[in-house]
Amino acid sequence: METTLRRYDGRWRVVLFALLILTVCQVGSSQVREQKLNMSLGVQPGLSVSIPGASQKFIEKVLKDYLKPSGKLKENKKAKEYYIAGATIRSINAGAPLDLYVSTGEQSAVMHFDLKTSFLNSTDHPTAYDQASAFVQEFSYEVQRTLTRELLEEEEEKLEKLNDRLNDLGKDNNKCHKEIEKARETIQKREN
Repeated sequence: METTLRRYDGRWRVVLFALLILTVCQVGSSQVREQKLNMSLGVQPGLSVSIPGASQKFIEKVLKDYLKPSGKLKENKKAKEYYIAGATIRSINAGAPLDLYVSTGEQSAVMHFDLKTSFLNSTDHPTAYDQASAFVQEFSYEVQRTLTRELLEEEEEKLEKLNDRLNDLGKDNNKCHKEIEKARETIQKREN
C-alpha cells in the first residue's frame, strides 16, 4: 500500500511539472501587438494579445476583476465591447483620465486607449504606449495565472478523490487479510 501511495505522489509531481511547463509556454506565447482594428468608434489603433487556452467567457470574467481599480466597466452589447469612460490607470498617461475600450474573443483580447486627443499608438505616444503594452501584458498574465490556478484546483480535487479511493482500497485490503487470517486459524483448529 505504501508503494502505491508513493506512486500517486510521483504522478502528482508529474502533473504539477506539466502544469508549470504549460504555464511557461502560454506566458511565452502571449505577446502584445499594436494593430488597427474595428471598434465602436471606427478603425483605431489598439493593443491585442493572444491568450492560449482561455475562452472568451473566462477572459471576460478576469477582465472585470482586473479593471475594477480603473473605473466602472460597462458593456456596449451592440458593439460587443466593454468600456470605461474616464478610466484612471496610474501606470498609463501619468494617471490622467482616458477612455478604455476592450473587445474579447476566443483566446484573445484587444484594448483601445482613447487619450481624448487621439488613440494611443506607438508613434505619437511612445512612453504611454510602452506603459499600456505592459498593462495589457500583465492582464494576459493574470488570465493565464487564473487559468492555471483553476486547473491546479481541478487536479488537486482529482488527486484527493484518488487518495480517498486508495485509502478505501487499503482498508478493504486490511479487512480481506484479517478475514483470510481468521479463516486460516479456523482451518488449523479444525485440522487439530
